[in-house]
Amino acid sequence: MSRHLLLLAVLLGAQVAGAQQDSRRTLVPGRPLCLVWPGRDYVYHLDVAGSTRAPDATEFSAIEAAFDAWRAVSATCSDFRFIRGDDWRRTVDIGYDEEHPFDNYNVVTFRERNCQDVAPADDVCWADETCGNVYQCWAHGGATIALTTSSFSFKDGRVVDSDIELNAAETAWGPTFFFTTVNGPPCGADGPAATCVAMDVQNTMTHEIGHVVGLDHVFSAGSTMEATASQGETSKRIIDAGSAAGFCAIYPRGLPPTQCRVPEDPGLKLVAEGKGSGCGATAGGPGVAALLLWATALLRRRGGQRAGGLPPGSLQAAREWRRG
Repeated sequence: MSRHLLLLAVLLGAQVAGAQQDSRRTLVPGRPLCLVWPGRDYVYHLDVAGSTRAPDATEFSAIEAAFDAWRAVSATCSDFRFIRGDDWRRTVDIGYDEEHPFDNYNVVTFRERNCQDVAPADDVCWADETCGNVYQCWAHGGATIALTTSSFSFKDGRVVDSDIELNAAETAWGPTFFFTTVNGPPCGADGPAATCVAMDVQNTMTHEIGHVVGLDHVFSAGSTMEATASQGETSKRIIDAGSAAGFCAIYPRGLPPTQCRVPEDPGLKLVAEGKGSGCGATAGGPGVAALLLWATALLRRRGGQRAGGLPPGSLQAAREWRRG
């Protein structure tokens, strides 16, 4: 059985407002199936290192507030549970370890070093795409705010692992994204600081948890799952009606999770083509604008998360990004 790693990201963009009533599920690339947790518990572990820039460990409270928002939605329609396990005090590896399926854990971590700065250019980790785990660093695009990596069965879409990384990596000009936890005001011309809203932890995490449960990006202004976020934005802290309804439809209380299998009928046109959603970054964040597009690549990968004991198999990745 083959599994895919699906890397879902939220990029810096323009803030917009207005609740929407739609949602979109994450498709298994190239197949008429969606990603879905087969059970009802998502047990996650916060990296005890947290963020070195958040005062008084407020980043942990902000992360919990994001999970609380999804817990509140679940209480209205579902028996899906978000359970905080022990905080992680070991090396934080992202992805799924096929060789040790019962030793995987769902983790949430801030990456505060860029792999390009700490991994030698001739290290084999670049070819293996494992530098992030080897050097505990941010291995993805510089314009990406956060990344959710979900490992799942290509055969039926069952998710077995889902990890979240937040891009707090340093650059020559300071952190790529300065994560903050206060409610306001937005940071202004004086630049980001812990006393104003720069890249809001709760805002970012609420969106990423949506990816964890199987929701994809939508292009609706004001949606929690909108593909963009701007400095000073906190609106995604509140889960919009469309995203909430999407979650409730996937995990209805007292019933098995719903799969979005579409009959492979040659006469049926699939509206969702399985390529994932694109994300754009606009001026206002560090670096140049970026565009995220789907592409596929093969790799062998190891990682960390807790999930069931599926037999080992080759891992593949659906990865996307292109700088503009």
